[in-house]
Amino acid sequence: MKIDFLTKDFKFISKPDEYYLELTEVVIEGDYTDWRPNSFIYEGWGFFRGLTMVSYRGYDGELPRIDGDTASFSEFFIYYKDKILSEETKYEDLINIIKSEKRDDMINQIIKPLD
Repeated sequence: MKIDFLTKDFKFISKPDEYYLELTEVVIEGDYTDWRPNSFIYEGWGFFRGLTMVSYRGYDGELPRIDGDTASFSEFFIYYKDKILSEETKYEDLINIIKSEKRDDMINQIIKPLD
């Protein structure tokens, strides 16, 4: 099973003192990590788009501005279904959480509660 971090189940909120505007949600447009079961989620990296206060030579527009760039997952607080993932969360752990939820959903569809 491969985790799709681009789904609405995941939110990436920028940490303070990083490239993107502090504590704002950014959009992940690509996950470029070669995941292994024991990889920590925060070791991943991808392409993100969001608001930044960083300018560049020749830019005379307003700040914050929208920009996209590659970044480490460690630059963000990562949420899965509104629960923050800890720094110790491994890829395999997250797969097990997702599989467990899918199994529970299937069971709930089959077994109807008694009135």
